[in-house]
Amino acid sequence: MRVNLIKKYLNNRSWRIKENANTNESFSNLQYYISSNILANDFLRSIPPRLRRAHRDALLHIHNLESGGYVPYCSGHNLKSLIAYGMKTVTINSRPAKHLTSLTDQVMNWLYMAQMEFAGAQAFNDFDTLIAPFIKKDKVGYREVKQQIQKLIFNLNYCYDEETEVLTDEGFKKFLYLSGNEKVLTLNMENNRLEWNDIENGKVYIFYYKGPMFHFKHKNLDLKVTPNHRLVIREKDQWIFKEAENLQNKQYLMPITGDWVGVNNNYIQLEKISRKKHDHNSKIFDKLPIEPYLRLLGIYLAEGNIIWRDDKGHYGLYIAQENPVKRKKIKEGLKDLPYNVQEYKNCLVIYNKQLANHFKKFGKARDKFIPKEIKDLPPKYLKILLDWMFLGDGYKDEAYFTISDKLRDDVQECIIKLGYGTNYSIANQNKVWRITKKKRRVVSVYPKKDLEIEWYEGLIFCIEVKNGNMVVRRNGKVVISGNTMRSASQTPFTNLSLNYCVPNFLRGEHAIVGGDLIDLTYDDCLEEIYLIDRAFSEIMMEKDPTGIPFTFPILTINLTSRFDWDHPVVDLMAENARSVGSYYWMNYIGSGISEDTVRSMCCRLNISLKELSGPRGLWNTGEGTGSLGVVTINFPRLGYDMKGKDEDKFFEELDRRMNMALEILLFRKQRIKKYMKRMMPFNLLNGWSMRTYYMTIGVIGLNELCLNYLGEDIVDNIDFIVKVLNFMRSWTSTKQKELKQLINIEMIPGEGSSYRLAYVDRKLHPDIKTLGTKKAPYYSALLIPPSKNLDLFDRIKLEERVLPLFTGGTIFRVFLGEKRPNREAIKDLIKKLASTKIPYFDITTTFSVCKKEGKTFNGVHYKCPDCGGRTEVFSRVVGYYRPVSRWNIGKREEFKDRRYYNL
Repeated sequence: MRVNLIKKYLNNRSWRIKENANTNESFSNLQYYISSNILANDFLRSIPPRLRRAHRDALLHIHNLESGGYVPYCSGHNLKSLIAYGMKTVTINSRPAKHLTSLTDQVMNWLYMAQMEFAGAQAFNDFDTLIAPFIKKDKVGYREVKQQIQKLIFNLNYCYDEETEVLTDEGFKKFLYLSGNEKVLTLNMENNRLEWNDIENGKVYIFYYKGPMFHFKHKNLDLKVTPNHRLVIREKDQWIFKEAENLQNKQYLMPITGDWVGVNNNYIQLEKISRKKHDHNSKIFDKLPIEPYLRLLGIYLAEGNIIWRDDKGHYGLYIAQENPVKRKKIKEGLKDLPYNVQEYKNCLVIYNKQLANHFKKFGKARDKFIPKEIKDLPPKYLKILLDWMFLGDGYKDEAYFTISDKLRDDVQECIIKLGYGTNYSIANQNKVWRITKKKRRVVSVYPKKDLEIEWYEGLIFCIEVKNGNMVVRRNGKVVISGNTMRSASQTPFTNLSLNYCVPNFLRGEHAIVGGDLIDLTYDDCLEEIYLIDRAFSEIMMEKDPTGIPFTFPILTINLTSRFDWDHPVVDLMAENARSVGSYYWMNYIGSGISEDTVRSMCCRLNISLKELSGPRGLWNTGEGTGSLGVVTINFPRLGYDMKGKDEDKFFEELDRRMNMALEILLFRKQRIKKYMKRMMPFNLLNGWSMRTYYMTIGVIGLNELCLNYLGEDIVDNIDFIVKVLNFMRSWTSTKQKELKQLINIEMIPGEGSSYRLAYVDRKLHPDIKTLGTKKAPYYSALLIPPSKNLDLFDRIKLEERVLPLFTGGTIFRVFLGEKRPNREAIKDLIKKLASTKIPYFDITTTFSVCKKEGKTFNGVHYKCPDCGGRTEVFSRVVGYYRPVSRWNIGKREEFKDRRYYNL
């Protein structure tokens, strides 16, 4: 079974590989694919057969099966609580942040830690309002504010400077020269082993940075990193991560090596060669025993040259050695090789053409190197090699000398794998390298005397690897330090809400900084709020250095009666909306929803604080709440099964299917409750409770429901859809009272389920009506399908009758055409939408990025209009921007069907 899963992934034979456009092909994604299949089957086997069949036959869709139902779906966390109380983890606790830099670090760490214990999105509410006092109190300028927001968006934490090198399977390389296909040497912090890790997603993060750098420097250490870089530190007999800026004035220990296992090999294969009649002493062998071979290789790399005289037929190895004692030792050490070692006054010679041809590939004096298959051997063999190299060009057992840059690096790699510390330096003016070998496994650092904080302007770099750290070198000095932390090559699904003002519940309230109330109210910090909002708009418009838009965080702007439409930062918001479409808007103006009921965001779900009701935004939840799980009713299938039957029968069957969905959700709740102490330690330490979490029943394909049940599309049947939603609202209200459990209704994003449900329905019922094609069917996850050619304001009139009826998530989406409107037109559109009853809306742009030059063009262009090269087309797959090429087959078909609005 598992082998079949591997083959399916490697042969790209499952649509589920691209079910989520936020993942990329990589080894860790293969691992995720295998584990998610196992966990999904575990959950399905645990529920009653009739419920399992309901999912298998697409009556229902159980979301996030890849979590096995062991953890909840998504969560909107309480940022105010983090600011007031700090953060607890299983190993260490963080006090409340006192400054903006440490707060942004805590926000990132919280989101990363929380992501590991939820299946879906993580969110913080009121982000701009709550962090503004930190800016006001410390009088932080805009440049630093923007850098901190960049850190959140770019994931800039844990970066190195331009001079740092990383040890790869191709040797030490500066980050700038990494292709992304290399393996990187890392330390497994649990078992202390050195391990090769892939570069996740093959991506090298490169950013231009202006700001302070922490430079740790003494005779055995040279490490230059961003202040929030994760150092690997020894604490209480275990390795932990600790941010550079959080070190105290005491001694710390950092690793410089680990335990290398290596790949065993008893023989070395020799290459076949042709042999002429006059070639002397040219016996041919298939292989040589490993130990005497390594002695020969070691002394050759130190003192050897190739003899290659075609005119005389003389070929072999020449080992220079004037010391007769060493000559004797060398000859004795090579006796197990099948060659005649001839001793002369100042040298040793082995005549053999095959051997000369084999060693010829290891370079001449200035470019000699150790081949990769030798460096990957176990330590006992690496010791033989280095002992014999030191016999020639070494000083005792402490230093090795060479003029070859590559050999210098290879010797350092072997020393690291032997469990020793190593540095290199220039030994003399002739550029002879001196590589040290020191009997130590850690390097000490004392920030008070070993740390200099320097201003830096230039590129900074990082990569991400499974073990979260890597072997790096700067100016010849080796240490092991941290890197970016992610999982399964998937960008953390994060969401932040922005107020552009002070919300009602914080007006007149004293601000919290460092866990204490300060002599400032949130109302005093309005200009600082605008600084944060300005930074988000600018950074999202700037994109990454290759022109790629940022996937996360998803940003929601809350529109209230106090929203200042004439402020310059709102003009910048409109410019962002017309160019890259980064934002969602939560409508508290025309919708009739109180702003005190919805303040944060998380996935397409939105949660009512009034119940803990009112409709929310696609990405909105309340603080400290979220969803335990989601099960969706396949409405097109319901319509097909009920075709020709009256409405009473229809609602009876809807009631039956909603009860099945609820039964699955209750099972998931019990599984979470049973295992949460083991599965969710971080969140439980920080006060998480399922009491305020909803169970969510999803809705999909209301247009196709009408096509299959009534024979006409949704535009002509809005009254019936209103009746369906009112029935569901009444049903959930009754069940809430019976079970004392929060339940809501969501119009799901349907990234994977919109295709899966249509695909299964097509197989079981070929005459069912879907959107798309027979090979790529899909159901609409929007109320009115994007393929429907309908005037924008006619569409608004229809949708504002239905969307407010959802007690969970909804979205009204405007797809902008290739001809982009000006800033004022976009602002006018946002104002008009805010005056309607639409609870939540976005403006989605589509653009193409030239892979060669990084230029961006509005609209869909599969070839660059300038150079004719290939492009990558980006648009919102559901709630976030990803390349269309990475969407699943159903979503790609939906993209083809979209109709665009030119304002």
